[in-house]
Amino acid sequence: MHLRKPSPAGVIAGLALFFALGGTAAATTHYLITSTSQIKPSVLKALHGSVGARGPAGTAGGQGGDGQPGQPGPAGGVGPQGPTGPAGATVVARIRSVAPVATPSTEEPTAFADDPLNGSWTQHADELNQLTGQVTITFPPEEKCDGPSAAVEVFLDGSLVGGASGHPEETEQTETVPISWAKQLPPGTPFGPWPEKDLSPWIFEPGSDTSRTLTAKVADTCTAGGHPTIQSVSVDVLGVS
Repeated sequence: MHLRKPSPAGVIAGLALFFALGGTAAATTHYLITSTSQIKPSVLKALHGSVGARGPAGTAGGQGGDGQPGQPGPAGGVGPQGPTGPAGATVVARIRSVAPVATPSTEEPTAFADDPLNGSWTQHADELNQLTGQVTITFPPEEKCDGPSAAVEVFLDGSLVGGASGHPEETEQTETVPISWAKQLPPGTPFGPWPEKDLSPWIFEPGSDTSRTLTAKVADTCTAGGHPTIQSVSVDVLGVS
């Protein structure tokens, strides 16, 4: 096959087409806008346009859930000291029997025998005292004392102030009974009423410091030779200023 030689006119036309296409590509690369910084500010402002009117408010949203608890705060400081409260009752004396004492029979001339106590104290001028106490009694076998009863009388500064008695359903036992601060001995005593005067466990404020003494006397109703034993007479003296 024989190739023809290109004519001068064809060569010139091909070069013209080459430069035309190359210039378009170069122009496209040089003038392509890839950033707003390539646009003049006044032109960019005009392109944006003016701000429109505010739209209507939207509806309120629903209430959100509870948040997480916060961290505990620091401990508070120590508060001021409060006022002093009223004085309470305290035991100012404990009066007790020196030793157990066997009771004598009331049919003997010396009806009541002394039951020595350790008991003296000082009542202060503005101090109110109250007496409270009990007696512990041991009873003999029935063959030694038929239907035994025992009684204790308590005296404050020589005046009768209280007493106790025991009359057990069964003999040969030990029982503790409270001291009564009333006009009469507790039920079951064989000794009848006390003097017709008010008795009270309260000792009112004396106005000056005063020495107080408790004493006790004991007796029983046994006639067969055996006698109950007063194991202890116990009195606590409470004080309130």
